[in-house]
Amino acid sequence: MELYIYSGFDQLPSIDFDCLRIAAYVKFKEIPVKISTNGNPHHSPTGFLPYLKDDNKIVAGYDEIIEFFRSKGFGSGDFISASYEAYFEFQFLPYFRYVLFGDPNNADTTRILYAKRTPFPFNFVYPQKYIKQTSEFLKIVANFSIEDKLIHHNTADMILNAKKYINMLTERIDKKRWFFGGQKPNEFDATIYAAISILLNLQLPINDLKSHITECPNLVNYIDRIRKKYLMDIRVGESEPNPAIFNRVQNVFINKEKGTLSNAVVKTMFGFLTVGAMVFFAISHGILEIVTDDNDNDNAQYYGDDDDSETFGDE
Repeated sequence: MELYIYSGFDQLPSIDFDCLRIAAYVKFKEIPVKISTNGNPHHSPTGFLPYLKDDNKIVAGYDEIIEFFRSKGFGSGDFISASYEAYFEFQFLPYFRYVLFGDPNNADTTRILYAKRTPFPFNFVYPQKYIKQTSEFLKIVANFSIEDKLIHHNTADMILNAKKYINMLTERIDKKRWFFGGQKPNEFDATIYAAISILLNLQLPINDLKSHITECPNLVNYIDRIRKKYLMDIRVGESEPNPAIFNRVQNVFINKEKGTLSNAVVKTMFGFLTVGAMVFFAISHGILEIVTDDNDNDNAQYYGDDDDSETFGDE
């Protein structure tokens, strides 16, 4: 079996929440899986990472992969209780997702991190899916859209709930090695490790939770303990540059006067980039061919050869 995830950097094995927690779970349970950090979301049935290959079978998505492992006898009986899972999703997840993909000060920084880890030409398309997904999520749980003016981003309750959740975590972990005791961490540990580790390590322009987490030393030590014990062998990329280098990019996408994402600019720019990238990719791989008419050298036509065209296969 082979698990495909996004790569990380420095002390962060993966930049992506679902990728990082499934990688941690694999390590906790000693599941015989090769972890590849060169995952391509185009090869995933859902368009998102992580996904798992087992012979000719592909399983995509965190929940689906967990269920697949349990069907194989790995981690059976190790479930996050419904109450703990619901509390995490209600109390912490809304602001966690907002701070990564919803806050217009952060969204393009995060998008660039994903784009750098997505092969051309898909890096123009797939990172935007996370922002769209978050926008739909926030409409349901927070009653506002990312596209609204910043003054309408009702984040006060979300960040308060997230801070309360972190306080609960630090009280619960106290001096214990793992949240529910035992000799090894479990699925809940994988989830908390992934979320807190990302907030601690991503260099986002706005990250209200980071300073709050650093004031909880037992929680920080818990995160570092998991990384050193279980995840040191996952290959990571080079150090990420300071977020200040993204300022010019952010100025393009953010309407500073209104405090909103400039959707017209985003959609137009990404539209042109996507079409141009796809055409370039098709020509360079022989999917499209430029043919010049001998009788009229000034005319060029594009022909698609279905028989000889490449298909995007698995790694």
